[in-house]
Amino acid sequence: MSFLNVIFAGLVLLVFGACTGQKDASPESLVVFAASSLTNAFADMATSFEQANPGAEVELVFAASSTLRLQLEQGAKADIFTSANERQLQLAQEAGLFEGAPLAFASTDLTIAARAGGPVTFFEDLASAGVRLALAGEEVPAGAYAAQFLDQLARDPAFGPGWVGQVMRNVVSREPNVRQVLAKVQLGAVDAAIVYSTDLAAVQGGQVTEVAVPPEHSISASFWIGLIKDGGQSGQAAAFVHFVHSEEGQALLAQHGFEGSP
Repeated sequence: MSFLNVIFAGLVLLVFGACTGQKDASPESLVVFAASSLTNAFADMATSFEQANPGAEVELVFAASSTLRLQLEQGAKADIFTSANERQLQLAQEAGLFEGAPLAFASTDLTIAARAGGPVTFFEDLASAGVRLALAGEEVPAGAYAAQFLDQLARDPAFGPGWVGQVMRNVVSREPNVRQVLAKVQLGAVDAAIVYSTDLAAVQGGQVTEVAVPPEHSISASFWIGLIKDGGQSGQAAAFVHFVHSEEGQALLAQHGFEGSP
C-alpha cells in the first residue's frame, strides 16, 4: 500500500504495532474512513485494489465508526465511510454525508475474549465477583451491540436482570473502539471483554482465549459502506466500493473471518 494510517491510542500501538496518525492526503489519494475492526481486512483490501488499479493510492483511517462520523460532520475530508452498525449509518445519512445509498458488505458475531488462565472460562463467569470486564463505549458500535446482547440476556429467565446487573458491576473499562477493548485483555488489564469474533481471530499468541456465547443469544454485527458526497475521488471511490462487493473482495473479507452481509 502507498498509505496506511491507523488512528489508535497508545495502548493499542503497544499491541498492534507501530502506526501513524493521519497525514494530509495527496490530491490523488482515495481516503477511506473505516471501522477499527476492519483494520487487517481493509489493509489487504487496499493493497489488492491498488494492484488491480495501477496508479491508485489508498489512504486508510481507522477508528470507531462513531468517531469517524463525527469527524466527517465536522469537516474531515474522505471519499468513503464504513460503519459497523446501522445507527451510525443512520446518523451519517441524516447529516447528508452520503452520495447515494450505502450498502451492507460484511458481518461478524459477538464473542467473549478471556485472559488465558484467568477467572473467566465459562460464559456464566462474567457475573462472578471480582471479574474485571471491558466493553466499548456506549456510543461505539461494539458497545451498542454489547448492550443489545446483555438486554437479551436480561429478558432470558435463565439469566435475568440480576445476573446482567452483576456483569455490569464488573465493567471496569469503557474503550473508544473494539480493538482497544481487546488490547485490554491482551495486556492483562482485564479478565474478559465483549468483542467481535473477527478481532479475536486476528490475535497472535495464546494470551487470549474465546469463551462461547449461547447460540440463542448470538448477535450479528453488520458493516456498511458508502460514498461521501463531494469526495475528491468519486470515480475511484465507486470502483473501491465495487471491489469490496466483488468476488475477490468478499474472498479477502472471508479470509479474515467475515461473512457476507445478512
